[in-house]
Order: sequence, then C-alpha cells, then structure tokens
Amino acid sequence: MSSSSTQRVSNLPTGFDDLHDIASRWSHESHRARHRQRVESSLAQLTNDYETLMPRIEAALDHLDPLGDPDVLEGPDRNLFLLCLSLSDIAFAIERLGSPNIDAVIDVFRFQPSKGDAYM
Repeated sequence: MSSSSTQRVSNLPTGFDDLHDIASRWSHESHRARHRQRVESSLAQLTNDYETLMPRIEAALDHLDPLGDPDVLEGPDRNLFLLCLSLSDIAFAIERLGSPNIDAVIDVFRFQPSKGDAYM
C-alpha cells in the first residue's frame, strides 16, 4: 500500500462493508489528509459519517485490538485502523465546532511539515 497522504482506500475487513463509502473518503495515511477531508466536507456529510461510524467504532476497535501494533497492519485491517483515526476529526467537527472548520484562523495548510508527512 502506498503511503501517499492523498490515496483513498476502501477495502475493509469482513463485517465492515457498511463502512465502505466512508472509508473511501477518510482512510488516509496522514493526519494532514484527514484534516483536509474534514475541512473540505460539508457539515451534512460529516454528520452522516459521524452517525454511521459512531455505532460501529466499538466493533472496529474490538477487531483491531488483538492484532497488536497498528504500525504493522496492512490491507483491510490498516484501512479500518485509518478509518478509526478519522473519527477524531469527524467528531471534533460535530461535537465541538458545529462546522467543518474553525472560522477566522490562519489556514493550516499554508504550513508544510519539515520532516515529512507521516502523521501530519
């Protein structure tokens, strides 16, 4: 699997087919790409993703927990892990901001990480 921050994936483990559409938008390797997805999504889309993902997050974490270190996950399990990470961005927009982005702040995408884009 490419570590490109803009690659979109949707192949998930068996039992998570209902999350395919969300995974195709949100399973990004970098936090920066997930943040961009949040900012570029409508509040209605974020709300739909939140309402779909929240009831499934416990099952997703139960699936991932016995697999160990998330840094060595591959394929469908890695995609599910990345989707779980995306919930922090989705939930922040729904539960705290009430908007995809914070208005009247500097554009965070103007800044470029100096040591790569691994978790940025």
